[in-house]
Amino acid sequence: DRLLESLWYYHAHPPLLNLFTGVGLKLFGDSADAYFALTFHALGMALALAVYILTLRLSGARPAAIVATGLLVFSPSFVLYENWLMYTFPSAALLTISAVLLHQYLATQRTGWAAAFFATLAILLLTRSIFHLAWMVLVVVLLAILLRRWWRQILLAAAAPLLVVALWYGKNYYYFGSFGTSTAAGLGLANI
Repeated sequence: DRLLESLWYYHAHPPLLNLFTGVGLKLFGDSADAYFALTFHALGMALALAVYILTLRLSGARPAAIVATGLLVFSPSFVLYENWLMYTFPSAALLTISAVLLHQYLATQRTGWAAAFFATLAILLLTRSIFHLAWMVLVVVLLAILLRRWWRQILLAAAAPLLVVALWYGKNYYYFGSFGTSTAAGLGLANI
């Protein structure tokens, strides 16, 4: 009944999959399963397109891109995860889409592509706890070092996404004493 309050105080998992689920349940009620299925299938299309584009750009061969994409989308694990309301499939899609955005930024050096890349990384961090703020900071630092000529542009594009994630981490540290998106990460690692 109080979605935003529960998102704010729920600390066992990152907030975005819970927000997605809560919005689906609130807006669609008994038809939420159709909303989840359509959204995850759209993510599947985005993931397949991202794999196709990335393979085509990196190999320069359309047949290789078609084969790589076909192997992905017709694999049983793809079909399973596309139909499972869990953070695994959105994480894979976001990671692959971020790779396409990074490649596009490297090809054009346009700030918009860098901002889209870092925004996608921020969404990934707020979706799956295995991706930590330190990882994102490392990506920013490495890009700024490797692309010295555009370091200001990189820092500018990364500033807002980094700030959003850092504020969420800070909120969790203030309320729960854990600087991360999840206080259950240690339990998950212990189980592994």
